[in-house]
Amino acid sequence: MVLTKNHYSKLLNIPEEYLDLSKGIYKTVSILNKSYPNLEYNIVYCEGEMPGQSINHIHVHLIPRNIDDNIIIDLNENIENNKASLALKNTKDKLKSYLT
Repeated sequence: MVLTKNHYSKLLNIPEEYLDLSKGIYKTVSILNKSYPNLEYNIVYCEGEMPGQSINHIHVHLIPRNIDDNIIIDLNENIENNKASLALKNTKDKLKSYLT
């Protein structure tokens, strides 16, 4: 997950000088590629409750994919109950190890 350092609930609330979320996404993908060469992934951004935003803070999900992962992206399903939750937890743990 990539998020803004300061709290913003909507993209249009971010001051223009802080709009470059793509740098955070790029850095995160670069870190992931160290552990997962040839990584393929989904990038998911939702704004508002109706499209599936469950945390009232701008954030982008990077979801690593494998050909046999059986991940179904259902943005309205609680991620803890999603088939992908274990894979996402493992990826989160690897990311943390690079950042600490």
